[in-house]
Amino acid sequence: MRKIGYVALTGLVLTTLSSARADQPQADIMTVFGNYIAAAVAADKCDVKDTSPDQKFLQNLTVVSLRASKAIKERTNLPDEKIVEMFKNNTDKMKEQVAAFVDKNGCGSDQVSNLLKIYKQESSYLVPKS
Repeated sequence: MRKIGYVALTGLVLTTLSSARADQPQADIMTVFGNYIAAAVAADKCDVKDTSPDQKFLQNLTVVSLRASKAIKERTNLPDEKIVEMFKNNTDKMKEQVAAFVDKNGCGSDQVSNLLKIYKQESSYLVPKS
C-alpha cells in the first residue's frame, strides 16, 4: 500500500510525459508532482530557468507538494514523518534518473522537450491553493 502513486514517479522519466496540470482534477496528483520534479530538473540541466517564471513554478510546486502529501496520507494513513521520508527518497531517485536521462539523451530529445514544455507551462500561471 505504501507504494501507491510512486509507480508513476519511478517510471515517469522513461516515458513520454503527459502535461497534466495541477488544476485538472482528473490528473492523479502523484503524476502531477512527478511531472513538476522532472520538469524542474530538466529546466535546470538545460539552463532554461528564468527568475520570474521560476517564482511561479516554485509556488506551484509548493501547492502540488502539499496536495501530493495529503493524497499519500489519505491513501496510506502513514505518519507525517514517514511521508516526508518517502517523498525525499523518491524525489532524490527521480532527480537522479531525470539528470541521467538528460545527460544521455540531451535537451533536444522528445522526452526532455516535453519536460521543458511542462516547466514553461507551469511557470506561466499560479495553481489555486485550495
